Formats: sequence, C-alpha cells, structure tokens
Amino acid sequence: MEIELQPIIISTLILGWSIYYYYSTVGSSEDGPKSVIFIKPLVIGILVCFPLVVRGAIRFLPEDRAAEDPQKMEETPDRGFLDSRRLFFVAALAVYALAATFLGYLVPSILFIFSVLYYLGSRNLWILIALPLGCAILLSFVFRYLLTVPIEIWPSW
Repeated sequence: MEIELQPIIISTLILGWSIYYYYSTVGSSEDGPKSVIFIKPLVIGILVCFPLVVRGAIRFLPEDRAAEDPQKMEETPDRGFLDSRRLFFVAALAVYALAATFLGYLVPSILFIFSVLYYLGSRNLWILIALPLGCAILLSFVFRYLLTVPIEIWPSW
C-alpha cells in the first residue's frame, strides 16, 4: 500500500478552513444564517469530495510488484510545482477569479474551461465547444435555481 500525503494534507486544510468559516459566519451576530448562502453548498461539496480524495491518494500495489526491489521499479519523476501545466492552471484560475468579478459567471467560465481543455491537448471541436457551454450553463442553473445562490450570470456594468 502506498499513500500520497500531499492531496490528503491539502484537502484536510481546505475542509478545516471551510468548516471553520461556515461556523464563524453562522454564529455572526450581524447577518447570521443569511450570510452563508454560498459557503453552505461549498462545505457540503467538500465533505462529499473529501473521502474521494483520500481514496484516490491511497494506492494498493499488486502482490508481485510490492515484493520487487523498489530501486528496480521505474517511475516518472514528479516535476514539482514548476511544471508548466500546474503553473498554467494556477494562472488561469487567478485570471478566471478576476474575470468573474467583473464579467459575471457565464462568459469567464466558458473561456476558462475552453482554454484549459485546449491547453491540455483537446483538439476535438465538438468537445471544445459543447463541454464549456454545457458545463457553464448547467452549473449556472444549479447555483441559481437549485441551490438558490444569487450569482451574477452576466456582466453588471
């Protein structure tokens, strides 16, 4: 059995912070439960995803591979944080957060998903068009009507 600690530690920190933030906001004397309109679905989503992250970080090695000499097994080296794909994703998230603040939800979401798909190598035109449109529209529907989170869909100039 092999356990990768980095995703477990990061997801635990995110889970802990979101639960702390949720309870500190609910207990606020100013706004109370009205102020957790977005953080409550976020905490629920993180609680649902946390076991999946932990399960993905645990790898069970086959019996014959576990008995082999660890020095003989070839593994691709981790390129670390300076991997160009990771840097692109961090920069794209920052640009997305900034753009969503000024341009609403829908347009930046479509452009973000499109650019990440294109950068990761997807060249199928149907996927590059249908997936960003479908995901952005579906998520806007979920947030607005199912979770009743008042997000700006379009730019509010």
